Amino acid sequence: MNILFTCACGQKSEKLFYVLKKNFKKKINIIGCDIKKKVGKSYLDRFETIKFKNNTIFLNQILTLCKKYKINFLFASADREIEILSKNKSKFKKIKTIVLTNENNHTKIFNDKFKTYEFLKKMDIETPKYKLVKNNSSIYKDLKEFGYPKKSVIVKSRYGIGGRGVYLLLGNKKIDIKKYKWFGNNGREKKIFFLKKNIKKKIFHPNKSIIMEALVSPSYDVDVLKINKYYMTSIRKRLN
Repeated sequence: MNILFTCACGQKSEKLFYVLKKNFKKKINIIGCDIKKKVGKSYLDRFETIKFKNNTIFLNQILTLCKKYKINFLFASADREIEILSKNKSKFKKIKTIVLTNENNHTKIFNDKFKTYEFLKKMDIETPKYKLVKNNSSIYKDLKEFGYPKKSVIVKSRYGIGGRGVYLLLGNKKIDIKKYKWFGNNGREKKIFFLKKNIKKKIFHPNKSIIMEALVSPSYDVDVLKINKYYMTSIRKRLN
Protein backbone atom coordinates (compact mmCIF):
# COMPACT_ATOMS: atom_id res chain seq x y z
CA MET A 1 0.00 0.00 0.00
CA ASN A 2 1.34 3.41 -0.99
CA ILE A 3 0.21 6.58 0.80
CA LEU A 4 1.09 10.16 -0.14
CA PHE A 5 1.03 12.98 2.43
CA THR A 6 1.22 16.65 1.54
CA CYS A 7 2.62 19.11 4.14
CA ALA A 8 5.09 16.39 5.15
CA CYS A 9 7.30 18.91 6.98
CA GLY A 10 4.54 19.86 9.40
CA GLN A 11 5.30 20.15 13.10
CA LYS A 12 3.72 16.81 14.05
CA SER A 13 4.05 14.97 10.74
CA GLU A 14 6.83 12.64 11.86
CA LYS A 15 4.79 11.46 14.86
CA LEU A 16 1.99 10.53 12.46
CA PHE A 17 4.35 8.66 10.13
CA TYR A 18 5.84 6.79 13.10
CA VAL A 19 2.42 5.70 14.38
CA LEU A 20 1.38 4.49 10.92
CA LYS A 21 4.59 2.50 10.44
CA LYS A 22 4.32 0.95 13.90
CA ASN A 23 0.63 0.04 13.91
CA PHE A 24 -0.23 -0.88 10.33
CA LYS A 25 -0.50 -4.65 9.88
CA LYS A 26 0.13 -4.44 6.15
CA LYS A 27 3.41 -3.20 4.71
CA ILE A 28 3.00 0.44 3.74
CA ASN A 29 5.17 2.88 1.86
CA ILE A 30 4.76 6.47 3.00
CA ILE A 31 5.69 9.18 0.53
CA GLY A 32 5.72 12.82 1.59
CA CYS A 33 5.86 16.13 -0.24
CA ASP A 34 6.14 19.76 0.82
CA ILE A 35 7.23 23.16 -0.45
CA LYS A 36 9.96 23.02 2.21
CA LYS A 37 13.00 20.74 2.24
CA LYS A 38 12.93 17.80 4.63
CA VAL A 39 15.62 18.06 7.30
CA GLY A 40 16.77 15.38 9.75
CA LYS A 41 15.68 11.79 10.35
CA SER A 42 12.37 10.76 8.82
CA TYR A 43 10.03 7.76 8.81
CA LEU A 44 9.14 8.53 5.19
CA ASP A 45 10.16 6.07 2.49
CA ARG A 46 10.41 8.84 -0.10
CA PHE A 47 10.23 12.64 -0.05
CA GLU A 48 9.67 15.13 -2.89
CA THR A 49 9.88 18.92 -2.83
CA ILE A 50 7.05 20.61 -4.74
CA LYS A 51 6.19 24.18 -5.78
CA PHE A 52 2.92 25.99 -5.13
CA LYS A 53 2.99 28.88 -7.60
CA ASN A 54 -0.69 28.40 -8.42
CA ASN A 55 -3.48 25.82 -8.12
CA THR A 56 -2.87 24.21 -11.52
CA ILE A 57 0.86 23.69 -10.94
CA PHE A 58 0.16 22.18 -7.51
CA LEU A 59 -2.51 19.82 -8.88
CA ASN A 60 -0.33 18.62 -11.79
CA GLN A 61 2.61 17.93 -9.46
CA ILE A 62 0.44 15.85 -7.12
CA LEU A 63 -1.03 13.90 -10.04
CA THR A 64 2.53 13.22 -11.30
CA LEU A 65 3.61 11.95 -7.87
CA CYS A 66 0.56 9.69 -7.61
CA LYS A 67 1.39 8.13 -10.99
CA LYS A 68 5.10 7.86 -10.21
CA TYR A 69 4.64 6.06 -6.88
CA LYS A 70 1.35 4.30 -7.73
CA ILE A 71 -0.37 5.98 -4.80
CA ASN A 72 -3.41 4.22 -3.32
CA PHE A 73 -4.39 6.92 -0.84
CA LEU A 74 -3.72 10.67 -0.88
CA PHE A 75 -3.95 12.63 2.36
CA ALA A 76 -3.85 16.46 2.54
CA SER A 77 -4.00 18.64 5.65
CA ALA A 78 -3.77 22.27 4.44
CA ASP A 79 -7.15 23.89 3.73
CA ARG A 80 -6.12 25.32 0.36
CA GLU A 81 -4.78 21.94 -0.78
CA ILE A 82 -7.92 20.15 0.39
CA GLU A 83 -10.11 22.50 -1.63
CA ILE A 84 -8.08 21.91 -4.81
CA LEU A 85 -7.95 18.14 -4.37
CA SER A 86 -11.61 17.68 -3.40
CA LYS A 87 -12.60 19.60 -6.55
CA ASN A 88 -10.51 17.22 -8.71
CA LYS A 89 -11.26 13.82 -7.17
CA SER A 90 -12.37 12.42 -10.53
CA LYS A 91 -8.89 12.99 -12.02
CA PHE A 92 -7.32 10.92 -9.25
CA LYS A 93 -9.97 8.24 -9.56
CA LYS A 94 -8.86 7.68 -13.16
CA ILE A 95 -5.35 6.77 -11.92
CA LYS A 96 -6.78 4.66 -9.05
CA THR A 97 -5.84 7.06 -6.26
CA ILE A 98 -8.38 7.68 -3.51
CA VAL A 99 -8.31 11.26 -2.19
CA LEU A 100 -9.10 11.26 1.54
CA THR A 101 -11.03 14.51 1.76
CA ASN A 102 -14.63 15.62 2.09
CA GLU A 103 -16.65 16.17 -1.07
CA ASN A 104 -16.14 19.63 -2.56
CA ASN A 105 -19.54 21.00 -1.44
CA HIS A 106 -18.66 20.17 2.18
CA THR A 107 -15.09 21.45 1.83
CA LYS A 108 -16.41 24.87 0.77
CA ILE A 109 -18.41 25.02 4.01
CA PHE A 110 -15.79 23.76 6.45
CA ASN A 111 -12.97 25.90 5.02
CA ASP A 112 -15.09 28.94 5.90
CA LYS A 113 -15.70 29.40 9.64
CA PHE A 114 -18.73 31.64 9.17
CA LYS A 115 -20.41 29.16 6.80
CA THR A 116 -19.53 26.37 9.25
CA TYR A 117 -21.23 28.15 12.18
CA GLU A 118 -24.27 28.89 10.01
CA PHE A 119 -24.42 25.23 8.96
CA LEU A 120 -24.15 24.01 12.56
CA LYS A 121 -26.87 26.45 13.59
CA LYS A 122 -29.24 25.00 10.98
CA MET A 123 -28.44 21.52 12.35
CA ASP A 124 -29.48 22.70 15.86
CA ILE A 125 -25.93 22.21 17.14
CA GLU A 126 -24.98 24.69 19.85
CA THR A 127 -22.41 27.29 18.81
CA PRO A 128 -20.79 30.25 20.61
CA LYS A 129 -22.30 33.67 19.91
CA TYR A 130 -20.78 35.06 16.70
CA LYS A 131 -21.21 37.84 14.15
CA LEU A 132 -19.69 38.63 10.77
CA VAL A 133 -18.27 42.15 10.53
CA LYS A 134 -20.07 43.83 7.61
CA ASN A 135 -18.38 47.25 7.54
CA ASN A 136 -15.77 49.31 9.39
CA SER A 137 -18.26 51.87 10.68
CA SER A 138 -20.12 49.27 12.77
CA ILE A 139 -17.11 47.65 14.49
CA TYR A 140 -17.45 49.39 17.87
CA LYS A 141 -21.21 48.79 17.85
CA ASP A 142 -20.64 45.11 17.05
CA LEU A 143 -18.07 44.78 19.85
CA LYS A 144 -20.49 46.37 22.30
CA GLU A 145 -23.04 43.64 21.50
CA PHE A 146 -20.50 41.15 22.90
CA GLY A 147 -19.92 43.20 26.06
CA TYR A 148 -16.53 44.64 25.06
CA PRO A 149 -14.61 46.33 26.69
CA LYS A 150 -16.06 44.94 29.93
CA LYS A 151 -15.81 41.39 28.55
CA SER A 152 -13.09 39.80 26.47
CA VAL A 153 -13.95 38.87 22.87
CA ILE A 154 -12.38 36.94 20.01
CA VAL A 155 -11.75 38.36 16.53
CA LYS A 156 -10.80 35.84 13.86
CA SER A 157 -10.59 35.45 10.10
CA ARG A 158 -13.37 33.33 8.63
CA TYR A 159 -10.70 31.69 6.44
CA GLY A 160 -7.89 31.37 9.02
CA ILE A 161 -6.13 28.08 9.77
CA GLY A 162 -4.11 26.74 12.68
CA GLY A 163 -4.73 29.73 14.97
CA ARG A 164 -3.48 32.24 12.40
CA GLY A 165 -5.44 35.49 12.36
CA VAL A 166 -7.03 34.88 15.78
CA TYR A 167 -6.97 37.74 18.29
CA LEU A 168 -8.17 37.97 21.87
CA LEU A 169 -9.33 41.49 22.78
CA LEU A 170 -8.91 41.44 26.55
CA GLY A 171 -11.63 43.06 28.63
CA ASN A 172 -10.88 45.57 31.37
CA LYS A 173 -11.45 43.09 34.18
CA LYS A 174 -8.19 42.01 35.84
CA ILE A 175 -9.47 38.44 36.24
CA ASP A 176 -9.53 38.06 32.42
CA ILE A 177 -5.72 38.27 32.26
CA LYS A 178 -5.53 35.21 34.49
CA LYS A 179 -8.51 33.49 32.88
CA TYR A 180 -6.93 33.62 29.42
CA LYS A 181 -3.34 33.03 30.48
CA TRP A 182 -3.25 29.90 28.30
CA PHE A 183 -4.30 31.79 25.14
CA GLY A 184 -1.57 32.21 22.54
CA ASN A 185 0.85 29.67 23.99
CA ASN A 186 1.45 28.16 20.55
CA GLY A 187 2.69 31.54 19.25
CA ARG A 188 0.04 32.00 16.56
CA GLU A 189 -2.91 33.56 18.40
CA LYS A 190 -2.36 37.10 19.69
CA LYS A 191 -3.62 38.98 22.77
CA ILE A 192 -4.66 42.61 22.36
CA PHE A 193 -4.69 44.66 25.57
CA PHE A 194 -5.73 47.98 24.02
CA LEU A 195 -7.65 48.37 20.76
CA LYS A 196 -5.76 51.21 19.11
CA LYS A 197 -6.66 52.56 15.66
CA ASN A 198 -3.70 50.92 13.91
CA ILE A 199 -4.50 47.55 15.50
CA LYS A 200 -8.19 47.89 14.63
CA LYS A 201 -7.25 48.51 11.00
CA LYS A 202 -5.00 45.44 11.00
CA ILE A 203 -7.35 42.86 12.51
CA PHE A 204 -10.77 43.89 11.19
CA HIS A 205 -11.73 43.26 7.55
CA PRO A 206 -15.35 43.62 6.34
CA ASN A 207 -16.99 40.32 5.35
CA LYS A 208 -13.81 38.46 6.37
CA SER A 209 -13.61 38.98 10.15
CA ILE A 210 -15.80 37.29 12.77
CA ILE A 211 -16.42 38.55 16.30
CA MET A 212 -17.09 35.80 18.85
CA GLU A 213 -17.60 35.47 22.57
CA ALA A 214 -14.36 34.42 24.28
CA LEU A 215 -14.65 30.93 25.72
CA VAL A 216 -12.55 29.49 28.54
CA SER A 217 -10.68 26.20 28.81
CA PRO A 218 -11.04 23.28 28.65
CA SER A 219 -11.47 22.99 24.90
CA TYR A 220 -11.64 19.89 22.74
CA ASP A 221 -10.87 18.86 19.15
CA VAL A 222 -13.25 16.43 17.47
CA ASP A 223 -12.35 14.42 14.35
CA VAL A 224 -14.93 12.33 12.48
CA LEU A 225 -14.04 9.69 9.89
CA LYS A 226 -16.78 8.21 7.69
CA ILE A 227 -16.12 4.95 5.84
CA ASN A 228 -19.12 3.83 3.80
CA LYS A 229 -21.97 3.79 6.37
CA TYR A 230 -19.71 3.69 9.42
CA TYR A 231 -18.48 6.60 11.54
CA MET A 232 -15.44 6.80 13.82
CA THR A 233 -15.01 9.73 16.21
CA SER A 234 -11.89 10.91 18.06
CA ILE A 235 -12.24 13.50 20.86
CA ARG A 236 -9.10 15.09 22.32
CA LYS A 237 -8.71 17.58 25.13
CA ARG A 238 -6.41 20.42 24.06
CA LEU A 239 -3.33 21.11 26.17
CA ASN A 240 -2.76 24.76 25.13
